[in-house]
This record gives sequence, structure tokens and C-alpha cells, in this order.
Amino acid sequence: MNLRWSGWRIAILAGLMIAGLVVVGRESSLTRRSADFTIVYAAALLTRDGHPEAVYQPDQLGPLMLRLSDNAIDPRLPFDAPLALVLPFVPLSFLPLETAFHVWQLASLALLGLSLLLLARWVSLGRRGLVMALLALAAFPATWALLSEGQSSALLLLGAVLLLGAWSSGSAGLALAGAGLLALKPQYLPVYLILIAARRQWRALGAALLGSMVVGLSPMLAGGPRGLLAMVGSALAAGQGWLGSSESLVATLAPLLPSRVATVAGFTAWGIALGVLAVIAMRTRGSMPVAALATALRHRPSGVAGVAWLFPLSVRGDLQPRARVPCRGAGAAHRSRASAGQPGADRGGRRAALVRARLLAQAAASAGHAGCRLTANPAASRRNICNSSNQTMITPISLIDVPVRTRAACVAVCTCWSAGSGKARRSTQHIT
Repeated sequence: MNLRWSGWRIAILAGLMIAGLVVVGRESSLTRRSADFTIVYAAALLTRDGHPEAVYQPDQLGPLMLRLSDNAIDPRLPFDAPLALVLPFVPLSFLPLETAFHVWQLASLALLGLSLLLLARWVSLGRRGLVMALLALAAFPATWALLSEGQSSALLLLGAVLLLGAWSSGSAGLALAGAGLLALKPQYLPVYLILIAARRQWRALGAALLGSMVVGLSPMLAGGPRGLLAMVGSALAAGQGWLGSSESLVATLAPLLPSRVATVAGFTAWGIALGVLAVIAMRTRGSMPVAALATALRHRPSGVAGVAWLFPLSVRGDLQPRARVPCRGAGAAHRSRASAGQPGADRGGRRAALVRARLLAQAAASAGHAGCRLTANPAASRRNICNSSNQTMITPISLIDVPVRTRAACVAVCTCWSAGSGKARRSTQHIT
């Protein structure tokens, strides 16, 4: 049954991928010239010629877009992103419009592939998971829209993946680069900042804030504070923050409300959603499903929704957190010595026991009871490694039991939370 379903799944994805190739390949010249790419191309051309302030001025950007597209595009469409977005397109502005469009399509495909390859470094995609993820991304209709419109969503997906890597590893460099890319569409960034902050990765959070501020304040190069206000005005004019631009059911109420009220309602709903996410992230710190679901639900169905495709794969078992050996360094050396001194020792069973203990610890941590990490220690027995001062919390925490056969056991450093006071105490227990 699983093999049959796997075959059907591959066939469906292959069929959708072929359909996408047909849709993108049969795109007319008129469609390409009226695409979103023309807006960014015109903004890059103005910036290259030394007129960045004209990027947010419709009376200068509009006529240029009409001239470049042979009157194929609506000149009222604004450039509503930070000025830093035009930087990757400045080299393309030396090429004719349609040639530059095709070059950017190839670059977008490369960025999408790079995003999945990087994600595979932090999350194990299984034996065929990476191939399935690439097929799913190519079969996704939003990817067709990305390629047919020449959008910048591939940069956003790369930024999202880098931030997920920073969330997983605490790397400040990944956080800086990821936030800089994702700040090209600032409305997507707060979700990742909340997830990083919930894990108390302060260096990564500071780097992410720095990167986002550099990109977010780049419109000031187009006329100082006026440029920044012009970008905000263009974003609001383009419908950013309007309740109807949301893909949720609440968007159906937008036509019933005045325009200004719908915009206020949109920002209010956005703030409430972020607040709920912050509470959940604090209670389920380090939960990969929560992180994947939060980021997937927040993004619009564009190129960034490739991350959303990976989450259903994880539910089906094709995407699993990459299991790291809990004990390294001295602990690894001790395990080698222990195995050498014990003829017939079951090293595979010992590793499986260690991985199971680590997964149980993560399960309890995601339930909001305790966060634990394991380091090397040569003693082992079956014992609860984290006890709370609140007796009602002993039962769920008791899931974190180390099996007797885990001879290469570890020191458990746990933070035990008191449900009543909200305070924490950190204890280090050697399993003896």
C-alpha cells in the first residue's frame, strides 16, 4: 500500500510539474512585459542611473514602466518594497527587459534549489525526501506564478530557510543573512523573530534585528525620512495590511468594511495572530512542527510557500528532525573505550537508546514542562532526570527516563519550571 501510494504521489507530482512547464513555457511576450518583474526592473534602472528617490514616485516610475513594456503594464502599480530589493536587479538592468526576465527565472530556480539543499543540512529529508521536495516545489502552482511573474519570492524562501537554520542552531551569521533577505517583505519577518526569541537565542535575535534594520531602513537612501515614508505609503497603496489581502476566512469581511477600517482590522488581526504565536512558541520551545506550521500559515501562497510543502511531507514521515548524537567529545571517546572493553556489546542498541532518550526529552520540552540537553558522563541507570518542585509536574516529566542499557549515559542539565510561580531552577544531575 505504501509503495502504491508512493508511486501515485510521484506520478501526480510529475504531472503537475509538466503542467507547470507548459504554463511557464507558453507564456506570451505581452504577459512577460506586464509582469511584476517590470516594476522592479524599472526601479533598478532608476537606481543605476542615480535617481533612487524616483523609485517611490509614481509620476516618474510609471512612464518608465510604460516605455519599457511597450504600454503593456498598468503605470499605477507602485514599487512597495525596501530599496535594497533592487540591488540584485541592478546588474540585470544592463540587459534588455525580456532577456533579463529569463535570466532571473533561471536565478530563481537556482535559489529554490539552494534553499532545499540548505534545509536538508538541518532537517533529514529521508532517502528520497529531497527529490520529493524538489518535485513538490516544481509542481506547486505558486512556483509557476513566481516564474511567470518574475517575483522575488525565491529570495524570501532562502531567507526563511536561513532563519530556520538560525532557529535550529543559534547561528548569528545565518540569522543576519536570513533576516536581511526576509526583510525585503517585512511583514513575514516577525514570525521568525518570535520563534528565535522563544528559544532565548539572544545573539541570533540581535543579528536578525540588525540585518532587518539595515534592509528596512534602506529607503532612507532614496531621500532620507521622506523615502521611508514614501515606501510605507506605496505599501499601503498596494494593499499591504488590507484585510482583503489575507488568505484566511476573515478576508471575506473586507468588502463589507470601509477601506480604512479594513486596513486597521487587517493589522489588528495580524497583531493578534503574532501574540498567539508568541504564547505557543514560549510553551513549545524548540518544536519543529510548531515552527514549520507557524511559518507556513503566515506566508502567502507564493514562492515562500515551498516551506509549507515540506511540512505535510514531515507529517507523512518523509521529513524528520536530524538526530544528533547526544554525547560528543569525551563522551564519544568513552563509548569507544566501553565498546572495546565489552565483547559483543550492542553498539546499535545503545545508540538507539540514546536517540530515544533524546526524543523523549524533546517531546517533554515541547509540552512546556522541561528543556534538557545531554552531555557526556560514563554512568547510567534508570532514573527520572528532572524533578519539579511542583508535584503535579512529576508525571509528565517522568517521560524522560534513561534506559538501563544506556551505558554511555549523560549528565542531564534540566530547567525545571514551577507551574505556580513561573520561576525556574537549573539542576545538574549525574545519573549513577
